[in-house]
Amino acid sequence: MLTKKKQMKKLIFLLSFTAVVWSCKKKEPITAPINKMAAAVAGLDCSFFSPLDTLSNPQDRVTWLRLNQVEACKEKYDTCRVNAHLMDSKYFDKAVADYWQSNSVNYTGYNLEDIKALTSEQKYGQFLCATPDSNSNIKLTVVSAFTVSPACFSIPLFYGIGRINALNEKTQLIFTRGKVGGQETVVFFLSGSSGHCYDMSKEPL
Repeated sequence: MLTKKKQMKKLIFLLSFTAVVWSCKKKEPITAPINKMAAAVAGLDCSFFSPLDTLSNPQDRVTWLRLNQVEACKEKYDTCRVNAHLMDSKYFDKAVADYWQSNSVNYTGYNLEDIKALTSEQKYGQFLCATPDSNSNIKLTVVSAFTVSPACFSIPLFYGIGRINALNEKTQLIFTRGKVGGQETVVFFLSGSSGHCYDMSKEPL
């Protein structure tokens, strides 16, 4: 009887250990299909955006988003949008280090309210383009066409980040240059937060 109890305890321990190891596995890369990424978030349904996974051309994705923007911009999909741009902090640090190497990193901060004030658009009619100047300060401008380089971000993304993180309008978003997958781009994070790092990820969502 004692032997069976010991075996049972050992089995329970092994099952618990396996569960812990599984839960600590590395997150899906940010290039994973949108609906697949969302599957890891309990209760989150991003199936509405599944058609985007069949469209490899960013411009085709923009067209789909504009055709479906009334539904796509609803608050219930905020997390779906944000997850498409979310970076693990270690990948964010690597992206910044890969670009700046041994040079001092230059950061540019914008209050959330200043970003919203750039345009009255809240859907996919326009995008925010992040362009470094000669001193590597990041300038945000409103454009009608989405581009990967210079890096563009959707306006609904910033509204979603604000809502799901309950940010006040004075919260700063800090932008800098980075290199993701060997490509120069712009990345940003929330001031005073841990783990809230984002990139454009070639995704207009």
